[in-house]
Amino acid sequence: MKSLNKEVNFGKAIARVTVTAFVENVYLDGQVTGEKIITTDKVEIVAGGNVVEKGNANILEYNILTDTIYEKNNLNTSKKYTKVGGKAITQGEETGIEIKNVIEEMKKELADEFEVKTEKEIKEEEVIKEAQKVVELAKQEGIENLKSATEIKNWRKKYIAVNNEGGEGYVPIKVSKEQYQQATKVLQKQWNEWT
Repeated sequence: MKSLNKEVNFGKAIARVTVTAFVENVYLDGQVTGEKIITTDKVEIVAGGNVVEKGNANILEYNILTDTIYEKNNLNTSKKYTKVGGKAITQGEETGIEIKNVIEEMKKELADEFEVKTEKEIKEEEVIKEAQKVVELAKQEGIENLKSATEIKNWRKKYIAVNNEGGEGYVPIKVSKEQYQQATKVLQKQWNEWT
């Protein structure tokens, strides 16, 4: 197990950010098939050398979910704030963004030390693979023949009614124009990052 600490200014106090990580084996049918990293993070607000608050960093923007917090703390409803735990609040979203970025950087650093991928990297790979599958299916159908999501929904209902007699059964996979467009955006973003 390893831990990293970094500090971020939090108004007149300091946000001490700690990320702890360890590697756990991944099993499939009783066999080790790989490793995954488990991370935890905590944010402590330190003022005058003492920890005065602990919790997650959240960015507050005035809306129906945050109106009570704004009213209770007499905050300006036209401004954004960063909140840690139940009490620590500082003006601006920049601090919250910085804390979240520091956490991601430390997770990446620990994953590199353990020579494994971060949860974020694994998720990104899954999204890319899914986008590649969608594009491949769209090419098989013929990109010029793709229908909208609404058209596919109607087609599915008719297919089920006719071929499955209204019950459950096999329904061919169809890619909508919207799915294809989203998949190409995902893959284009990756291409731009690689070049």
